[in-house]
Amino acid sequence: TIGSITNASFSALGSGVCADSKYAANKRYGIASAGEIGNISNTSLAMEGDNNRGIRVNASGSVAISSGTFSVKDTLDATANESVLFFIEDGATFSITGGSFSSDPKAYLKSPYDSKLINSMYWVIDTTTDSGSGSGGNGGGGTVTPPAPVTPPTEVGDKGTVELPTTPGESGTAGSTTVDVTVTDNTATTDSKGNKVDGSVSIDKIETTGTAVAIPETITTDKGTFLVTSIPAGAMEGNATAATVAIPESVTTIGEGAFSNCTALTTVTVPAGVTEIAFGTFAGCTNLETVEIQGEVTQIASNAFSGCESLTEVSIPETVTTIGSGAFSGCSNLTSASIPVGVATIEANTFANCSNLSTVEVKGELTEIAADAFNGCTSLTSMTVAGTVKPMATRAASSALVIPASVTKIGDRAFKGTGITSVTVPSGVKMGTGVFRDCKQLTKAAVAKGVKTLGSYTFKGCSALKSVTIPGTVTKIERSAFSGCKSLAKVTIPKSVTSIGKNALYGATKVKTLTVNSKKLTKSGVKGALAGSKVTTVKVPKSMLKSYAKVFAKSVVGKTVKVRAI
Repeated sequence: TIGSITNASFSALGSGVCADSKYAANKRYGIASAGEIGNISNTSLAMEGDNNRGIRVNASGSVAISSGTFSVKDTLDATANESVLFFIEDGATFSITGGSFSSDPKAYLKSPYDSKLINSMYWVIDTTTDSGSGSGGNGGGGTVTPPAPVTPPTEVGDKGTVELPTTPGESGTAGSTTVDVTVTDNTATTDSKGNKVDGSVSIDKIETTGTAVAIPETITTDKGTFLVTSIPAGAMEGNATAATVAIPESVTTIGEGAFSNCTALTTVTVPAGVTEIAFGTFAGCTNLETVEIQGEVTQIASNAFSGCESLTEVSIPETVTTIGSGAFSGCSNLTSASIPVGVATIEANTFANCSNLSTVEVKGELTEIAADAFNGCTSLTSMTVAGTVKPMATRAASSALVIPASVTKIGDRAFKGTGITSVTVPSGVKMGTGVFRDCKQLTKAAVAKGVKTLGSYTFKGCSALKSVTIPGTVTKIERSAFSGCKSLAKVTIPKSVTSIGKNALYGATKVKTLTVNSKKLTKSGVKGALAGSKVTTVKVPKSMLKSYAKVFAKSVVGKTVKVRAI
């Protein structure tokens, strides 16, 4: 008799634990007894060799397995391949209540007893009797007590489909909701109420015909009860009926595009455990009006709320440090935005085409406003600034855009088409092309010292612009910088400028006289500069009259002008 085996590990090429000398002599039994084998729990048995018998129980014996890992494998004689995990004699009592089993070849049970596979894991013995003479020491005519059916252990990757209970939403019927789930963790844990669950699952797909979806904290499948912790990419993408979705507090991950293009969705709450709103999570939810972000989200990824046309406001948590490109692009009814302290860059297209966005509050020390960040924000008139910035920012008029003094870079078309009436560009900023292009209401622009280049198309199409201050640090005024500035009557080129780009004043119809203080201009530096302009006179330093008469010749600048002394 073997009383019991607990917390053990066996690895054998030949016999393992035998209570009978004849079994040991055969050198092929892992655990064997002529009598009883007690409970085997939390035990590992691994056998290799030829013609092995993992666990053998005689006719009058019994064995009970509650947990552990048990395997046999033929590794010596490829032609024999007769290893079996269980060798149970007629009349024995044999039960399994848990464990993990493997046998190579796939013969879990020795003849003459019929067997069948359950869930690709366990084998049970039919209670039919064998009237033959038996083999391998088996006697005929008896019965084998079959084990009770056992639920296989849950494996990571196990899948299931569950129908959720539904209730009508405020604006419609309950419909039906089914979810596809995948086990992501088979470690037992507890839910928020302290109830034990068998692990965690992800909600892979949500299909509903109702107007309200309530994802529960736990879901029960044929494998057990599990905590819902994640909603992967595209889980509910394209649903056209659900107006509300309740996400449980247990969820910590919501994947890319999980609720994208849910065109009926009006309100959603992001639970406290979620730290990132992934790429395109709610993109294209055209009826989404309200978003509540409860937790300590640190990242709002690119296009997270892109195209949410009905979204009027969103409270961005102070924990956020990154707002991705296009995160709120096309949110045409968004009226205000607040940039948290930890955000250093407003990425490309972040608020592009938010046509009703009128005010932006910057709470921290912004260093970069990337390309097209506010392009198409036709109602944007002000940017209020807190945090560590120079005093000039706090004195800005409500209709003025004073870019924070901490900003060092402004990308291409960052403020194109906005509704600003005046702008102050801080010292040392590196500007891209078309930064203030087509700002039709812009009347005044001041560029602080330290800025070295006015990029191509910087103020192109600013038809109301009347006044512009160019500092003595600027060395280049690039192509079409003031093109189409129909209200601009006066432009003074500072001493520092070495080049003026082609069509710089094209269509600036009120500029008749151009004052040039610089003595550094060359023919190559002003090629085509006055083409398409209405400039008739260029005033230059007296000492440059002779040389500048050639520099500003029609063949160089693109039109005939008079060169006069200042």
